[in-house]
Amino acid sequence: MGGKVIFKRPKVEEALRLKPKWPVKLKKELQDKSSQFRYADANPGLASTRLRKRMVGRLRERGISDEVVLNAFEKVERHRFVDSALASRAYEDTALPIGLGQTISQPYVTARVLSLVRSLLGLALGKNQTIARQNIKILEIGTGCGYQAAIMSYCFELVFTVERIESLYLEARERCAKLGNISNLECHFADGSHGLPIKAPFDAIVFSAALNKFPRKLLSQIRCGGVIICPVGSLKQNLFAGVKSRDIKTKVNFFKFDCVKYVPVVVGLESFSK
Repeated sequence: MGGKVIFKRPKVEEALRLKPKWPVKLKKELQDKSSQFRYADANPGLASTRLRKRMVGRLRERGISDEVVLNAFEKVERHRFVDSALASRAYEDTALPIGLGQTISQPYVTARVLSLVRSLLGLALGKNQTIARQNIKILEIGTGCGYQAAIMSYCFELVFTVERIESLYLEARERCAKLGNISNLECHFADGSHGLPIKAPFDAIVFSAALNKFPRKLLSQIRCGGVIICPVGSLKQNLFAGVKSRDIKTKVNFFKFDCVKYVPVVVGLESFSK
């Protein structure tokens, strides 16, 4: 793929996190210095395909079998999306802090979510397993550092992502632009609780933060046969998926998956202009 990433900021408009595995003291220090984060740039050692292949091998061992998703993890350099001080841990199967109380998701969780999306879309289309990349338009709510959006750009034909924190939005678009080979990704500074109606309908919507209940109001932004997948709950959370019937527009089939721990969805924008 060639071209540039498209970045848009509409006039009107997990992050997913597992339980942190870094010391509490380190976590607090990184949050306090969130505005001073320095992301790792190209690094000959960390850019080695061997590290990404090893990470993919661990994902296979944990049951991820979707080759499109695994191939995407081999292509995207995760160390470019973490603080330079933590770059050496970029290819561990763990969540890492990115500042402002947010994290870059554990690779397994990202792979699991995207595999579920592709599998559920395939079932809705009457296919046995997963769908092809072509003609699939997806929305991510909660860009965070941009790593999951970059992975998604290799799994789906059109990817839209929204982030409510302006500093994260700006950093994420810079990270994705520096990859240089993504032309199917649009980043928006927006309140994701409203979805992204100006770009609807989508084939799938993926939440990277937890909701108290399934977001039925966003069903109007997905096509018949489309999927919304999100963590639901407060103290105890599970991944839930709602699949819109292809035959009966008002019918939605719900599926309950893994027990997870995400940060909660926050409503409203957080910008420099405030």
